[in-house]
Order: sequence, then structure tokens, then C-alpha cells
Amino acid sequence: MPTERTAIRHVREVLRLRTAGISGNEIARRLNLAPSTVRLPLQRLATAGLSWPLSAELTDAALEARLFTAVGPKQGHRNAVEIGRDVSPTPLPVGLAASFIAKRRRRNGSRT
Repeated sequence: MPTERTAIRHVREVLRLRTAGISGNEIARRLNLAPSTVRLPLQRLATAGLSWPLSAELTDAALEARLFTAVGPKQGHRNAVEIGRDVSPTPLPVGLAASFIAKRRRRNGSRT
């Protein structure tokens, strides 16, 4: 199942705590996050070449753009028209595509 992106406030706090020498597991405990949720932002920050303290001009939106632009849109969020393209070579009306979504979810046992 796709995961949600880590909140930018958590990304900033993870970086601050890691720079202070606190282990990833301790950061996860303090912020009530899974250890993997701590590791991923640290990897993204390193890839982006960012370190603490972050520049004062680096807004939350700019930080998110630097960390997630290569990733693209959130996974798992497809609209009815995109689903319709998967099941039919010709475009489907949105209502019909939505019915395909509902059928697929029922078949897979998903309620959302």
C-alpha cells in the first residue's frame, strides 16, 4: 500500500535531531514515527545535498519540492479517467470509469 509523504515539519525535526547526534531509532521514538519513516527523509536530504541548519529562505514548499520532485505524484492516487484507460483503449465517461474502480475495489476486497 502506498504511504503518505512525511510531513515537512517532521522532516525538519528529523534533520535537526540527527545533526545533534541522536540515533534514528531514538528520533523515531521521540517523534512517534516508524524507524523507516525517519530513514527515508534522511536519505532524501542527503541526496538533495541539504544539511542542518537549513537556509532561512528555504520554505516548506521549497523544501518539499527539492525532496520530492524526482518522485513525482503520490503513488496510488489515480483518477477515474486514468483507471478507464487501463480497461479500455477508448476514453470512457467518468461515471463509467468510476464504476470500474468500484468493481476493482470490491474484487480486491478494498473498501476505500
